[in-house]
Amino acid sequence: MAKSNYGIPGSNRVTLGNELVQEIRQRFEHDRDNSFQLYLLSSGIRRKYLDKKSGNYTDEFQSWYKKTKMDELYGSLANFTKYAMCGEVVNYVGTKTSNPDKYLKQLPVSVGSLYEISIILRRYEDVFKTCLHFTPSRSSLDEEKHDWKTPRPALIRKNITELEVRTWRQKWENPPPPKQKPTDKRTLKFVTIQVNDELIEFNRKTGTRRVVSIYRMSRSF
Repeated sequence: MAKSNYGIPGSNRVTLGNELVQEIRQRFEHDRDNSFQLYLLSSGIRRKYLDKKSGNYTDEFQSWYKKTKMDELYGSLANFTKYAMCGEVVNYVGTKTSNPDKYLKQLPVSVGSLYEISIILRRYEDVFKTCLHFTPSRSSLDEEKHDWKTPRPALIRKNITELEVRTWRQKWENPPPPKQKPTDKRTLKFVTIQVNDELIEFNRKTGTRRVVSIYRMSRSF
């Protein structure tokens, strides 16, 4: 490609006006659609070449990935998995929601943000649906859905960052304990047992989980 294609455009081309707006919008829309199609393609590849028994990609796929130097495009296999998980979100919104056109426009384009959203979809499908409309919060893990706080805007929106989604999810999974009156000894916490690691081990390379045989526990008194 000619070097001139990568030079900063001249003054006439960037003059504020309808033509400039149209070009910017077209480029954003093209980039968005291209990214979503790439995510979907990656997801289809993952579904076909992921060994469900072992939770690993097949030898055939790994050989192809190395031979064709896919790492120059995706990076590591773990990063390929992120692209594929983004595709799961696009597929769900595009095929299983009441208004695909509306909700697809809400999705962020970046791999990081969409991957974090894919974790919500994988773990909490019902919560994912709520996040298309609100940014829910709860005061305890067993709080009933009708007691959730559901302020706007929606958590899932096109300008949401990876850090914002991750921070929300961590708060959702670990809501603060209810405050107790220090003068009422009957309500004072005596002992708390916390599980440091998830009971299900997550394989970052493939996006799968498996039960582990040894659990690490920590106790706070």
